[in-house]
Amino acid sequence: MNEHSHVAAGTHKSDARRIASRLKFYFAVLSCLGGMVLTSGTSFEAITLLAVFFAVFGYVFVDWLELFALPPIAAYAAMGLAAIYCVSDFVDLDAPGNHQMIAVAQLLVFVQGILMMQRKTRRILEQLGVFCLLELIVAAVFNNAINFGLLLVPISIVGAWAISSLAAISALEGLRTNDGLEEDGGYFGRRSAVAPTISVTATESVQSISHVAMRLPTFTLMALAPAVLLVGTIFFYALPRTTEAARGSRPGQALVGFSDELRLEQIGEMMQSTAPALRVRLIDRKTGSSYQVNEGLYLRGRVLERYSQQRDSAVWAELNEGMVKHTEDLPSEHVPRRSTDKNFYDVVRVQISAESSRSRALFAIAPLHRSKSEPDLEYCLDRSTIARRGDDNWNYPRISYEFGSHAFRKGRQSDLIAQPQANTRSQTSIVPFQPLSADELSAEAIERRSNQTLARAANERRIEDYREALLDFDRDEMPGTAELASSLAQPENGEQKSDSDLARRMEQFLATSQEFEYTLKLDAKRYPGMDPIEQFVTIDKRGHCQYFASALAMMLRSEGIPARIVVGYHTDEYNEIGDHYIARQLHAHAWVEALIRKDQLDHNRNVYGQPSSEAYWLRLDPTPSSGRFREGPSGVGQVFDMAQNMWDDYVVEMDGKQQKKTFLGQPGNNPLHRSYAKFVERLSTVIGKVRDGELGGGALAGRNLFSWPAAVLGIGLTLLTALLLRIQTPKWMHRQRNSNSVKEIAVPKIPFYAQTLEQLSRVGVHRTAAQTPSELAVDAILRLQYPEAPSIKEPLDILTNSFYRTRFGSEMPDLELVGEVERDFGQDPQAVQDALAELTQNVNLLTNIQTAAEREQ
Repeated sequence: MNEHSHVAAGTHKSDARRIASRLKFYFAVLSCLGGMVLTSGTSFEAITLLAVFFAVFGYVFVDWLELFALPPIAAYAAMGLAAIYCVSDFVDLDAPGNHQMIAVAQLLVFVQGILMMQRKTRRILEQLGVFCLLELIVAAVFNNAINFGLLLVPISIVGAWAISSLAAISALEGLRTNDGLEEDGGYFGRRSAVAPTISVTATESVQSISHVAMRLPTFTLMALAPAVLLVGTIFFYALPRTTEAARGSRPGQALVGFSDELRLEQIGEMMQSTAPALRVRLIDRKTGSSYQVNEGLYLRGRVLERYSQQRDSAVWAELNEGMVKHTEDLPSEHVPRRSTDKNFYDVVRVQISAESSRSRALFAIAPLHRSKSEPDLEYCLDRSTIARRGDDNWNYPRISYEFGSHAFRKGRQSDLIAQPQANTRSQTSIVPFQPLSADELSAEAIERRSNQTLARAANERRIEDYREALLDFDRDEMPGTAELASSLAQPENGEQKSDSDLARRMEQFLATSQEFEYTLKLDAKRYPGMDPIEQFVTIDKRGHCQYFASALAMMLRSEGIPARIVVGYHTDEYNEIGDHYIARQLHAHAWVEALIRKDQLDHNRNVYGQPSSEAYWLRLDPTPSSGRFREGPSGVGQVFDMAQNMWDDYVVEMDGKQQKKTFLGQPGNNPLHRSYAKFVERLSTVIGKVRDGELGGGALAGRNLFSWPAAVLGIGLTLLTALLLRIQTPKWMHRQRNSNSVKEIAVPKIPFYAQTLEQLSRVGVHRTAAQTPSELAVDAILRLQYPEAPSIKEPLDILTNSFYRTRFGSEMPDLELVGEVERDFGQDPQAVQDALAELTQNVNLLTNIQTAAEREQ
């Protein structure tokens, strides 16, 4: 092999080693990303750290520095031990939690780490790719957070490069002995000791195939990747869904920041989560635009009335269901008697998306009314709360629902809710008492009248019993609490405080007094036998919102004012990108509602948007301001939250119902329909401007000399037309391309034919990568026909035929030459030398002719 052949072969071997080096790096990155996606959004970060460690350590010390490698036997033994260790967690199948899935994740990471400790062969790399896919499957079970979707992007890109590079290495197998990867079974010398069955010596063909293989990764990504994405997207969204989405909860973490009960106990440092629990969008019904509030939103979830002390704690819980009134549907919208009352409240549509939860409770803004049919919801009249309809389950899926509310006025949420009355038909479904005429005094009418009277009496008794239950207070257990309430209730300037004034006085004292401190660190000393509320009021004087609300409720009850605890969310975090409020788990809150008679309210205040009532629930929030609002994310955080919401809506929740809602819904209410309509409208506007000559602000109409939009559009259309019509490129581009390809053609091993090609190159005839010697001869004879010079046909035919006999041991293939070779010149070396000398003389003459012609030009 001459110098050019050695250089070309060395260059291609260097390229192969470079691809193999990159291939090892790609699979190391895939191992890292697989471990990261495996437990993203969960509390098992140790598994991720383990995967990253194995990937980095294996790449640096095994693949890059090549300091050591794990033998196959040791690797198999390590995999067996890892399997035994991980499978042992499956023994206790009844244990709570997700330890089975954690064991699977650990097994995948252990095996992947062992593979990273071995020298990389194609088989090892393929196994790493399979385990990365398995990690994606397990990760999809572990969580449905946006982290999973974001990590899919780099995994897809790196995975595409890795697979295409692996295909390039596979295409090079058999063409060279060292492609940068270890041979499978090389540790035992099985394949290295076997002589190759097929020996390829066609240097030009090898280099041509190598060149194509080197370009395979780029071609794969540019051509196949978009097609795969397009087909995958169509299959995911277009195929009809026949099952519900798997809306399971995310393992290993609390689902929401509140529960159906409040437990007062010393539990140490309380941890807070920034995970979203609700997304609330407020829409002004009059204008259809987003509605924003000034002082945050109170979203009620549960109302707790019964307080009971236990051994080391105390619990707030709901009263028995028989003491409250439930309805099958949300109440109808209240219509005021006077039309002018509508000027004093805003009608707001409330759209809420609630994450999965272990509670049936949903969240509302009272007073509320039905804006559309919600068959999955039920309403509690006495508590003004809503919940999921159905039996109790271990967890409930994500849900979106809507209702209307009259609770706002100029961006401020009302702090009053009318108490349902026994004689209000629209609220209790009981026909009010009306005297019967003489014609209606039949036995049937009298019985109906009697049943209505009994029902009304029972309803009044239920309301009274409910009120009495909200006055339950044990003075013997909480003397200090009663004393504090009594001191705040003392008359000022000889004037007795009204119930609303007293309630506000107590609220302000707890919220602003320097004696009380808000904290999430509940590590106070426990006093056996002392009520937790009493200990908070008299000794500790530090705690979170549950303690402040509990203390206020008991203080109100001690003064004869019915009070109850409300738990839910209080948030002022607004996402400007998505036009919605976000309630996170850390926004979980507790406050108090006191039942105040109408004559005990401020006489200058009127309540609009609600039915008139004898008493109203007054919202009181005694928690200090430091515990009410918490700064939420902004900027990138809002974008991430919006992405999470879209991920949940259009990926995680994409079942049959969501598919029909998204793609087959009403155009006016469907987000995709609205986006498509806007796109069509803008496109029509642009086309209209082009037709009118107004593209780019009138540049095409002659008002400006140049228009960037028009230039870009013109260039783009030109390139597109050239691509579609396959317009022939200029000759100078062909010459440049041919010149580049000539440099990549290796010099033949046969000396006389190498000299033949060298002579032809003197007169501008070069052999291309895809051209055979016989085709080159035909091309040269036709191009080098000059009247002043003899033809090169005879000597070139002799040289070409001799090359075929020397190279392949047979005559040239059945390709049509200009003439036929009559004699066997390939067997006579002197004839070959004479033909080469004659060709050289003819080329010298042709060179002189070409030079003279160029001078005349």
